[in-house]
Amino acid sequence: MMYLGDYLEDATVYFSFTTNAADGGRESFSASLEEADIVIFKNGAAMTLGASTITITNDIGTRTGVHMVSVDMSNDADFTTAADYSAVLYASDETLDSQAPAGVLAAWSCENRTVDVARMNGTDIGKSSDGRLQVDVAEWNDIPLSTTNPLPNAAADAAGGLPISDAGGLDMDAILNRIGAFTGSGVNTILGFFQALFRSDGSTPSDVGGTFNPSTDSVEAIRNTAPLGTAMRGTDGANTTTPPTVSAIRTEMDANSTQLAAIKLVTDLLNAADSEPTGVPAANETPLVKLAYLFMALRNQVDVTATKKQFYDDSGAVEWEKDLTDDGTTYSESEANAP
Repeated sequence: MMYLGDYLEDATVYFSFTTNAADGGRESFSASLEEADIVIFKNGAAMTLGASTITITNDIGTRTGVHMVSVDMSNDADFTTAADYSAVLYASDETLDSQAPAGVLAAWSCENRTVDVARMNGTDIGKSSDGRLQVDVAEWNDIPLSTTNPLPNAAADAAGGLPISDAGGLDMDAILNRIGAFTGSGVNTILGFFQALFRSDGSTPSDVGGTFNPSTDSVEAIRNTAPLGTAMRGTDGANTTTPPTVSAIRTEMDANSTQLAAIKLVTDLLNAADSEPTGVPAANETPLVKLAYLFMALRNQVDVTATKKQFYDDSGAVEWEKDLTDDGTTYSESEANAP
């Protein structure tokens, strides 16, 4: 059993518990627990509660043996403050590992562990509508908070407002003057710096130092200077060539259709199957025919004797041959000739 804490009136109490078989393994009830299977005791006496006060979730999220219980104390007027409560499992029909279970599941109190403090540091303590402590503090560190100037030795600022232009401390007037307003004036303000940074006609803040000049170094000046400026838009003669239209590109391609057709003819030959060449290879054969003769020599039958090397076609006929000589010093093959 665990003590859950002290709850405000009409709160909902949540707690979970687990169930196990005799061997220690996770175990579900033989049937789902019902509201009547949980008995609430108030100061040691069993309560008779209205419907829907207790909600039981069996095997939470399909987790065998893990169960959740919620008790809505706002649902029954018998739940009062200054009382202790406990929840007891006393199943009527359900069993656990073939046994009838019983046990104290949780205990809590309802506004029965509070400390009655009426005053704090001489100040009355009240209670807000939601049950929270409420303290109206009139002064801090012996300084009345109702005064407009809680800072020692400080005088109001020039406008009579925030009292922090203390001569020996923080000077808010000087800070505000330095920051400047976006509707104000002055070059050595935040607004002045931004104007110089972005506008080519801005005034140079004297606090910037260096050689910064808004007329040449501001964002607007850089935008208006080639090549990042007007030259990129083509208003000063740069980049004014009109690109060809789709129709013009198509006309140009049609004008060169003869060359395109020739290119297509060659590519078609490369993609199409072709028959073997016949006869003796000539010296001026086309590249495709030369490749075909090499393919034949690699693929088909080749006979080599002491005097000849013969090359066959796919059908087994000799298409050409070479005469061979070997005097023991030099091995020689003649040009291709008819068999």
